Amino acid sequence: MITSDSLSYFRLSMACVGANLRVVSLPRDPVIQRKFIDIGLNPGAQIRLDQQSQGMVLIQRGNSRCALSLALAHKIVVQPMQPSPTEPASDGLNGGAQ
Repeated sequence: MITSDSLSYFRLSMACVGANLRVVSLPRDPVIQRKFIDIGLNPGAQIRLDQQSQGMVLIQRGNSRCALSLALAHKIVVQPMQPSPTEPASDGLNGGAQ
């Protein structure tokens, strides 16, 4: 049985389009970490997955958007954000709430 506790953290590549997420961890490669931090994608950052297709994901952070390869997105660990009172609950994974 899948519980919400077991789904607290997952890979960005597994998130569903439209999910509001918080970055938990980045790849361990210091060069990649520095590039992400330079664009404001650091642990704790709030992002939204806008698009996922053809081996890439498009994320939004504030007014900025960034495209990442699916392979790189798979190295970023995220968790779902609490929905606002006007949004339906979702676990942030492809397929919606389980």
